[in-house]
Amino acid sequence: ACTLACVGIYLHRRGFIVGEGKRTLALISQQVTIPLFLFTKLVYCNQDWSDDPCPDITASLKDTWMLLLWPAYVVFCGLLVGWGVARISGTP
Repeated sequence: ACTLACVGIYLHRRGFIVGEGKRTLALISQQVTIPLFLFTKLVYCNQDWSDDPCPDITASLKDTWMLLLWPAYVVFCGLLVGWGVARISGTP
């Protein structure tokens, strides 16, 4: 993501990216490069010509079950805080 940002700054200063191009770079960064980075960190296997086996990916996936529930928890907490602030501040 940092590399993509630096390339975007360079191309903008050179005049290659105008208007909609900035949005396109942001979408590429958000929807392509960041998920790929996270995926490669998950399935990383050291390629140093050793005889050691690669780690078991299914063991890593078993620890990520919480990612399914986390968004619902965050939304619930946000709604609860928003409701509390609305009650305290007296907004209609």
